[in-house]
Amino acid sequence: PLPMSHGDAIEVCEALSLRVDGAVDLPTADELECAARGTDGRRYSWGNGIEQLSGNERTPHGLERFAVPAPQWTSTLDNGGVPLVLGGPSALPCATRIAWYEGAALRPIVRMD
Repeated sequence: PLPMSHGDAIEVCEALSLRVDGAVDLPTADELECAARGTDGRRYSWGNGIEQLSGNERTPHGLERFAVPAPQWTSTLDNGGVPLVLGGPSALPCATRIAWYEGAALRPIVRMD
């Protein structure tokens, strides 16, 4: 994934929404955590233990590369209005949310009516 600013990630979602004639958004922090954690309550997207990561690990819901190589934008903001990211090498546990000022990856979701 190519790192981009939070604003660019929102613009990409808006452009995709127009193209598919549907709602494409950044996930909330809770939605992304749920997708990474799965239904078994795992600590990390690949399970509960610390292993050396190859980058090929998948979450229970089939997400690839949650832990590496880049954190992923969410639509959730911290109390100061800074966007939160999940995942990436600085935030391996599924529930870790970090206020982020740099580029991060985009993992959009399609909202179905």
